[in-house]
Amino acid sequence: MIIEPLIDIRSGKAKFITAPYAMESGYNRSDEACTLNADNDWDTIIEFLNEYKGSPKTLRSYTSEMERFISWLIYEKKIPISAIKRSHAADYMEFLKNPEPQIWCGHRANKFKKDGRINKDWFPFSYSKEDLCGLADATTRRSRKILDSYFKYLVDNNYLYGNPLIAKRTKGQ
Repeated sequence: MIIEPLIDIRSGKAKFITAPYAMESGYNRSDEACTLNADNDWDTIIEFLNEYKGSPKTLRSYTSEMERFISWLIYEKKIPISAIKRSHAADYMEFLKNPEPQIWCGHRANKFKKDGRINKDWFPFSYSKEDLCGLADATTRRSRKILDSYFKYLVDNNYLYGNPLIAKRTKGQ
């Protein structure tokens, strides 16, 4: 399996390089009047990212996280955003700490070559100086905050009924 780049922000605005394949909406998809221009779960990501087009550093950071997240949904779970449950969110947080290196990790490389072509040496995760793959705890917490912001955005715009990241935690977890 080869993880292909999905999102291009070189123009300062997010767009899909190749749109992810269509999936039927999940249980959490709201039937209320949505205020987004999204026709499907994947389009919500582009709308969310483009909220940050005025802040290039934030757009770059959020794009990196959202690209990892949707790649994980597509390649690992094979579910749409609107089907995510609390357990999926917990699985994803664990995945961020320890992705399968042969599939998800490579040495740091730009997504695009200077001539504009996709760089086949790009991976969603980069090896650390110690040749470890996965995110540090602080980066994982930042990733969770980005995803929480994304799901809150979807709920606030009536795209989803609820945010799967905010379910109550049990004592000791």
